[in-house]
Amino acid sequence: MGGGEVTRPTVPFVSVVMPVRNGERWLPFQLRALERQTYPGPWDVVAVDNGSTDGSRGVLESWVGRLPLRVVETDARAGINIARNTGCAGARGDLFAFCDVDDEVGPDWLAALVEAAQSHDLIGGRLDEDALNVGVGSFRPRLPADGLPVALGFLPFALGANFAVWRDAFDEIGNFDEAYTCGNDDVEFSFRAQLAGFRLGYAPGAVVSYRHRETGRELFNQFRTYGRSEPLLYRRYASQGMPPTPLPQVLRRWARIVVTAPAVLGSPQRRGMWLLRAGFSLGRLEGAIRHRTAYL
Repeated sequence: MGGGEVTRPTVPFVSVVMPVRNGERWLPFQLRALERQTYPGPWDVVAVDNGSTDGSRGVLESWVGRLPLRVVETDARAGINIARNTGCAGARGDLFAFCDVDDEVGPDWLAALVEAAQSHDLIGGRLDEDALNVGVGSFRPRLPADGLPVALGFLPFALGANFAVWRDAFDEIGNFDEAYTCGNDDVEFSFRAQLAGFRLGYAPGAVVSYRHRETGRELFNQFRTYGRSEPLLYRRYASQGMPPTPLPQVLRRWARIVVTAPAVLGSPQRRGMWLLRAGFSLGRLEGAIRHRTAYL
C-alpha cells in the first residue's frame, strides 16, 4: 500500500475541487484568488453545488470562461464529503486540490502544493488566520504555522480547507467518509491514509487565508459539531493507537466551563472563549451518547 512506487508527472494536471453551499457572499473573493494562480501547468476548478438556495449558482456560471471552471451538482443529499466525492468522481486531474468557498487561496497555492506533492502522496498547506479576521476570533486557538496539526494526540492531518492528494492515492485510500457530517472529515481521511502507508507532507508555501466565524452563535455551533464527531473517530481508531481522553482532563474542562459561566456576560473575548469550550464539550457529550463511546 502507499504511493511510493507510482510514477507521477512533475507538471500534473490539477483539479481544484471546491464544495459550494450557499456561498454567494464569499464566492467572488475565492474565485478572484483562484484566477491569480501562478502555477504554469494545466488545471481546472470543479465547483460542486451542494444544494445552494442563494445566488451561488449564478455567481459560478458568470465565471465560466473566465476561469477553467466546471459546475457540477450533488444528488439531493447535503454534506461536504458528498460534495468532495462528487467532485473527485468527475475531475480530470492527476492531482486533486481542495479549498473552501469562504476562504481565499494565495497566488502560489497550487504551485506550492504541486512542488510538495513530488515527494508525498497527500499534502497539507498552511492557513493564514489573520488576513481575513481583523477583530474577529482573536481568542481562538491558532493552528501551527510551522507544520501540520496533530489531531487528538494521535496523528497529523491535512486540513480540508487546504490540501491535495494524488488521484491514484485517492483511488486506493477511498472516498471521504460520508458518515462525518459534523467535522473531522479531513482528520479521518488523513488518519486512514497514513495508517494505509501513504506519505503525508506539509507545504508551507501553499497558503490559504482562512475565515473565522463572526458571531458567538456561529462559533458555538462550529465547535459543537467538531466535538460531536470526535467520539466516532475514537470508536474507529482506538484499536489502532488513538489515545483516550484522561478523565481528570474531562472533569477539569467541565469544571472550568461551570466556574467561568459568568464570562458569557463579559467582554467579547471572554464570551467567545467560553462559547468555544462549551460548544465543544457539549458536542463531545452528544457524540459519545450517539456513538456509544466513552470519549468525552
